[in-house]
Amino acid sequence: ENPFNRCDFKNGSPGSTLITIDNDQELTIDFADFFTNGSENYNVTKNVNTGNITFSNFGGDFYGPAHEKDLYGRIHWYVPELSISPAFQNVDANAGTTTFDITANVDWTVTESVDWFTVAPMSGSNNGTLTVTYEENTALTPRSGTITISGDDVTDVVVTVNQAGADPELAVAPSNRSVSASEGTTSFSVTSNTSWSVIENEDWFSVDPPNGSGNGTLTVDYDENTAVTGRVGSITFIAAGAMNVVVTVTQAGAGPELAVDPANQDISAGAGSTTFNITSNTGWTVTESEGWLSVAPASGSGNDVINVFYDENVSASGRIGEITVTATGGSPEIMVTVTQATYPLHTISVPAGWSGLSSYLLPIDDDIENVFNPIDGELIIAMTMDEMYYPFYNINTIGTWNAQSAYKIKLDATADLTIIGIPEENKTVALADGWDMMPVVSDCPVDVVDLFAPVVSDLEIVKDVAGYGIYWPVMGINTLGTLNPGKAYYVLASNSISVTFGDCAKETFENLTGFENLLGLSHWGLTRPTPSSHTIAIKPEAIQGFGPGSIIGAFDINGNCFGIIPLDGKATCLTIFGDDNISSEKDGFAAAEQIFFKLYKPSTKEEFELIPEFDFTMPNVDCSFAENGLSAIMGFKVSGTGISGGFANKITLYPNPTTGKFTITGIGEDAIIEIFDTHGQLVQGDNNNQEKEINLSGRQPGIYMVKIFTEGQFIYKKLILK
Repeated sequence: ENPFNRCDFKNGSPGSTLITIDNDQELTIDFADFFTNGSENYNVTKNVNTGNITFSNFGGDFYGPAHEKDLYGRIHWYVPELSISPAFQNVDANAGTTTFDITANVDWTVTESVDWFTVAPMSGSNNGTLTVTYEENTALTPRSGTITISGDDVTDVVVTVNQAGADPELAVAPSNRSVSASEGTTSFSVTSNTSWSVIENEDWFSVDPPNGSGNGTLTVDYDENTAVTGRVGSITFIAAGAMNVVVTVTQAGAGPELAVDPANQDISAGAGSTTFNITSNTGWTVTESEGWLSVAPASGSGNDVINVFYDENVSASGRIGEITVTATGGSPEIMVTVTQATYPLHTISVPAGWSGLSSYLLPIDDDIENVFNPIDGELIIAMTMDEMYYPFYNINTIGTWNAQSAYKIKLDATADLTIIGIPEENKTVALADGWDMMPVVSDCPVDVVDLFAPVVSDLEIVKDVAGYGIYWPVMGINTLGTLNPGKAYYVLASNSISVTFGDCAKETFENLTGFENLLGLSHWGLTRPTPSSHTIAIKPEAIQGFGPGSIIGAFDINGNCFGIIPLDGKATCLTIFGDDNISSEKDGFAAAEQIFFKLYKPSTKEEFELIPEFDFTMPNVDCSFAENGLSAIMGFKVSGTGISGGFANKITLYPNPTTGKFTITGIGEDAIIEIFDTHGQLVQGDNNNQEKEINLSGRQPGIYMVKIFTEGQFIYKKLILK
């Protein structure tokens, strides 16, 4: 402890000082008292510019800086001080800040009396500034709060913050409510710090509540507006001390109303009618721009039903028709649609040349010319067993595509034919005894063995139209495998039979031997198949020693190849084709034309002439071509190749096509002439040809084969009769 603490300094010499301290210490002297006898000049003297002396809690009658001698300001008399300015701050009702200045040489702390303001800082030392942050006063009355600043050895200082009361406030949102003509409810939001009331004088709406205080919601219940024009009603809000607020309710007029139901009607492909319901309070008209539908009535007023009548859709795609209903005056306008489906489609890829054709659909438009119209650029001819459609010569004896129709058809290029129709209902196909042509009334491949199993005892053979596929049960031959949708097949039965196509079971097509598969197997040229064919079974014993991979071909006397078959040592079937009566070139055997056989061994490139031994139990045993002929070869005699000869090709028929009469040139007087139809039936024979003119007037138009025997040779010519 400092030795000068609590000392009394007195009785100094005249003209002197009570105490002199000239060292460099930093001294604090507490509770020292100074007394004078009236003769001293100074209470404390410091003559050096080093060190400091601080007196605190001092007393006596001779203390303080008035009596010191301090040449360098190193004597300090400490007196605790605390004051704040100003004594109060007046602020407005809005939130904000204000300040107070503190003058002090002591540590101090702050306390506040209210929760609507905060003070910072809450403590400090010496001089400083207090910042007061106050909240908005939303009340109409003013308010005050005090702040107390305290320190050691000083008296507490209290200051005041006085905040004014808020002005009366009144706000309503929104300023307008737009509502429909129908009755209903809407509302307005009231923001206020005082009491308010509502005035309205409209008879078509009411408000609730009629008065309130502070924030709230005003509900407006309005009646239906049955007038065409709209209307506006006002509501006035009143609060003392605040400006009145006026808001409005704007109600639409009833106006033209129009609704059409449903927005769309889905309809089937067939012709028929459907309806739409109109709900309206005004007049209206109906328009449509589709040629395939019509509406009734075309105009009306108020609620009603319009009927839509639509035509059959025979196209390959669905279609949508638009119907527009317009209210009187042009608005509103509503468009509805009719969506019409298409009939089922069957798209058949028809190859170039001859093939068999059928469908599991019965065309909606059964006119044969319309059915084939999509491929009229590729179509040459379509034929049934008895009739034909030959566009180039305007011959059409088929007329319509009937149920379970089957055709042999010729195209000059591959084309896709789409049949639009309804599924064949009758899945049982009746086949006449003898040769008939069978459609496939199934939308998936059908196993030929399974289909004919119930009637196999009466079945002779099933074969492709213009193809190599054969199912010949008695011979144990089945290169047909499946009957495919879109194709037609020849069937030979010993008695009338019926076959029934069941539900689909198979999902894929068999990869069968066909024209494309046989090309390139030998150096012999191979013509494209025709719908006229002769089927020859070749028994295993007939080809013993030929070796697998060997090929047998069938030729005319000029060396043209009209059928081949590769051998695998098993029973097989050689299909040879007749001449295409509607083509100009010779692309098959003529009726009764002799057949020559050859054997080719690709491994050695050897070629041999074959002399067949026929099974005389079969219908055709004379080694000549017959349309739909059936033969079987039990054995072959092999010799060196040597088919020789050749017919002169100087004989002509004119005019060809003809309407009846035609003339043959280039023949001798002893020529024998026979004329056959496309089924191989002799229609006319003539041995007296001095004038070389023949008359077929009265015969059915079509294609005929003229067989001429002259100078020991047979010559075949095609004739078209219009």
